[in-house]
Amino acid sequence: MSFDNRPELIIMDMNMPVMDGIEATKAIRNIDRLKEIPIIGLSADAFDNSNNNALDTRMNDYLTKPVNMQSLMQVLNKYLKVS
Repeated sequence: MSFDNRPELIIMDMNMPVMDGIEATKAIRNIDRLKEIPIIGLSADAFDNSNNNALDTRMNDYLTKPVNMQSLMQVLNKYLKVS
């Protein structure tokens, strides 16, 4: 697998058809040049166990849908230092 660009942050959908967000995060964390990139889980599932599963997988944070703009901006500022 070849990557021409290195993202500054990944917003990971937790429920994708072929590979879910947990599996995708594990795969990304095994790629040396990508393993330190912040990954933010995104799901409509607001239960605590979903949040814990995301963080246990080494996601950096977790947001729920519909995305609250203030929460999104807090996460972006936390990891990208934007305002």
